Amino acid sequence: MDLIAFLVSFVSYRVVWVCLASAPATHALGVYLHCPKYLRPWQYLLFPFTGGNRHVVFQLLGWIMWTFSTLTILPVAISFLPVILTKDLPKIPNTHVDVISGAAAAGSFIAELFMIKALLVYDASDRNGQESHSKPRHKPMPTLAFAVVVVLGVLLTITAFLLLMALDYMPDIPSRILYCCLSLSCLLIAASTTYGLGGFLRYGKTADSGTMWQFFQPFSGGTAFVATQAIGWSLFSTTIVLIVVMVQQLISGVAHCIRCWALGAGCLAVTAQALLGLSLLFFQGKAARQLIRTASASLQISTAQSWLGLLMPIVLMYTPVHVFFTLWTLSYTFLPVKWAVSLWVAFLVPYYGFTVVGHPHHTGCRRWHWLMDWFTVNIENSLAFWFGNVKVISDAESSDPTPDPQGKYVFGFQPHGLYPTGAGFLPLMPSFLSKFPGVHPVTLVASVMYFPPFIRDIACWAGFRQVARHTFVRALKEKGAVMLCPGGQAELLHCYRAFKQQREFVLHIGHKGFCKLAIEHGAAVVPVLALGETLQLRNIFDVPTLQQLTYKRLGFPFPYMLVGRWGCSPFPKKVPLVYVVGKPLRAPEYPEGSPVSQELVDNLHQQYVDSMVAMFHKYKHTHPQLAEANLILVKD
Repeated sequence: MDLIAFLVSFVSYRVVWVCLASAPATHALGVYLHCPKYLRPWQYLLFPFTGGNRHVVFQLLGWIMWTFSTLTILPVAISFLPVILTKDLPKIPNTHVDVISGAAAAGSFIAELFMIKALLVYDASDRNGQESHSKPRHKPMPTLAFAVVVVLGVLLTITAFLLLMALDYMPDIPSRILYCCLSLSCLLIAASTTYGLGGFLRYGKTADSGTMWQFFQPFSGGTAFVATQAIGWSLFSTTIVLIVVMVQQLISGVAHCIRCWALGAGCLAVTAQALLGLSLLFFQGKAARQLIRTASASLQISTAQSWLGLLMPIVLMYTPVHVFFTLWTLSYTFLPVKWAVSLWVAFLVPYYGFTVVGHPHHTGCRRWHWLMDWFTVNIENSLAFWFGNVKVISDAESSDPTPDPQGKYVFGFQPHGLYPTGAGFLPLMPSFLSKFPGVHPVTLVASVMYFPPFIRDIACWAGFRQVARHTFVRALKEKGAVMLCPGGQAELLHCYRAFKQQREFVLHIGHKGFCKLAIEHGAAVVPVLALGETLQLRNIFDVPTLQQLTYKRLGFPFPYMLVGRWGCSPFPKKVPLVYVVGKPLRAPEYPEGSPVSQELVDNLHQQYVDSMVAMFHKYKHTHPQLAEANLILVKD
């Protein structure tokens, strides 16, 4: 039995009784909170008709839905009584017990939500003759009430989603149509609750912006508010259309793949509900600015440095791969295989068709300059916030000449971590750029980065290029500098050794091709030592022998699943990052047009390795977790 069947057959019957009991309890709580002290007993009976028009309407709707749910579930409850007591009463077929229970559960849940909303909108100034001079037992809290209403709208939307997903388990067409109608009711109530009531609670009474809140206020409230509203209501309308089409197909008897339709409509509904709730924070712009100020204060940073600048760089760098594979897994879990395949083909074919134009993995033509400028402004604060400490150290002496902005440079970044983001964001860091003014390296990455969607886009927007010989040469000629990880995936295989009791810092020194290309094009080789890169993430599958084998046979280690902070998330652990930038190693001159001798390549590569070793021993004490680590050099 899967989750939806369990909810229909087991949970719904119990939800009914919980909500049927909680609705009167919520009403009693409202009486206690809102009614003044020392009322006469008969005056408590008038409570549903006090507190303003909204309170009266919500009270009536709540009691109507409560009565409907009670009458609906009553035959089911009777069917559980002994036969001798129910022999003359009409009975419900066993096939429809779950149907009735689910409908009653949805109705009782709606009744409970109406009661909660009535409690929130009670207006103490309108008591219809009750002692208005007496104080209620609580003070109104508009912000909290607004938050509760938005949460109620989300819960009701999820209920509508579950009702749609339960269609496959209904015994006949009328039952399915009933559930579609209930789902539509939930969605309409949820949207009106979030947008209408939520906006009223937050802005209607105070009118801070000078404009009273109205349910229909087209093209007012600010650009962000209007844009978010337009998207939210468009998705909501699409959801309604999908459900209406489902009903029409059910009535015509031609409905097929109900779960696919239900899943699509449900996902759109939840997204629409989230956008409608989010839009209320942007009304007149004041709430959005207050949200940023509050978040900034809680993070102890200035108002100008918003939480977005702190978190988004990490989210953009570490989550795209996980998002893609999560969506891939969910699609094949909840959809029939042929539908999942069709959806992915329909998405991936045009996606790759559009994103391959111009060969961005070789030319960098999709580089998004605005995004990279934004990264440059925010990256160091984001890294310091997430990792605790990040610094870039130059090994150059004060007497050494300043790097020539017109020169050519090949930056060798080691070690290659399990997910070496440092090679991507280091060229954007102001502290790095200050040490190489006018030098903007192009990061060269493995071709596998350009296969999965989302991470492919991030790589293209950052201007990364594929680590191939002709791409290397082109980038060096166009930009004057490149950054790559000489250790490659062969070095990645040794990352597990950083977590041994006696930590080992492994550098793979078997690749020399970058030194040969540097000599051919007259570029200086700059060693970059990354301390802490291998400690950010960990492969939960620690099987080095199998991973070595699959790397040699397939070109990629397997199994490969990364975890970081909290032991289960894709986000990196909180470990300091120290990047040591060495002195540029000038490429030896050689006769132009003649092949580069292996001796020249070996000499330059040995200088590079010696520089890396010297920097490790000189600066390892700057990283608290690597101060006692052993340096290991490998070639295989």
